[in-house]
Amino acid sequence: MDGMDGLKVVESGLVPVYEDNKERRLVNARELHVFLESRQDFSVWIKARLEKYGFVSDEDYSIILGNRDGDGIGRAKTEYLLTIDTAKEISMVENNAKGRQVRKYFIECEKRLKAVGGAISARDAEKLKQQAKRLEIMDRNSRSRQAQILKSVAEFFKDILSDASMRAIAGEMTALVSGERLVEAPGEVEKLYSAGEIGEMCGISGNMVGRIANEHGLKVKEFGKFVLDKSPYSAKQVTTFRYKQKVTDRIREIFDTLKGCVGDVTSTGKSSPSA
Repeated sequence: MDGMDGLKVVESGLVPVYEDNKERRLVNARELHVFLESRQDFSVWIKARLEKYGFVSDEDYSIILGNRDGDGIGRAKTEYLLTIDTAKEISMVENNAKGRQVRKYFIECEKRLKAVGGAISARDAEKLKQQAKRLEIMDRNSRSRQAQILKSVAEFFKDILSDASMRAIAGEMTALVSGERLVEAPGEVEKLYSAGEIGEMCGISGNMVGRIANEHGLKVKEFGKFVLDKSPYSAKQVTTFRYKQKVTDRIREIFDTLKGCVGDVTSTGKSSPSA
């Protein structure tokens, strides 16, 4: 440590308490010696205390070169900077009123400094919390603006954009606003087929496809999904199941099994007696 210039005073009572750039609280042993009114030479006094009670250099105390006297030409003094705990112990072993008084003073200093440190930490924590909240709001507003720009682009170019492009824009908008892509991108959409279309692939009727699917539990996520579709008999929307192409293998397998057990099952789903 380079002299006393890098220290700031955090307590200026009976004996000043300093703080260094590592936030360690320190006491100048020379100033403590003056307060204790010891009649011993300072150098003899401090060396004897440090040696007798086993204090460790750079842990319990530090040695620095202090400021020069007078015009700054003389030799710099050797200063001993004590931790508050070390200062309390040295004060106690003086075994006099001054020692007891300054020891209590150091204890009160520690309490005040800890309280101030805790309050600062609480303020810093609240400040960080508010900063995080502001950043979150700024990010949300930015995402909302980006989504609005995409919406404007989609509306302006709606007559020339393909369905795939519109779905891509819609997916990006939902991802920006909610954090989750609620509309699948075109490349991620697996084509779904009606019962009639699956029937054509399998060489049977759509009714037979529906019957097999109902009886064998094929109307599940693995093989398709339920969608809203326009009723062929009215203007109402009805829930219907749309199939993935991979269901055809299962449909054919079940249909072949039915033919073997029942006889000739026609494409309409009706069976005829075996010869």
